[in-house]
Amino acid sequence: MMKQFLIFFAVLLTSFSGLAQDKIIKHTVAKGETVTQIAEKYKVKPADIYRLNPDSQNGVKPDMVLLIQGGKASKRKPKLKLNPNQS
Repeated sequence: MMKQFLIFFAVLLTSFSGLAQDKIIKHTVAKGETVTQIAEKYKVKPADIYRLNPDSQNGVKPDMVLLIQGGKASKRKPKLKLNPNQS
């Protein structure tokens, strides 16, 4: 009986640890994008992006693939900046 309990407990602990892990997202950098903009999009800190992508500290380039841990992509569109000289 004790052996069955230990096996059940081990399976239970293993299943919960798998649920706690954050999802890894692959983001392809678009032209003109910065690490700060990407971090805002996925609601993470730029330091989190640099931790998983050390090469990005030297700058990001279009078509570069970055790994982003956790976070959720923001679905809101960027605000348009109005030119004060336009009516």
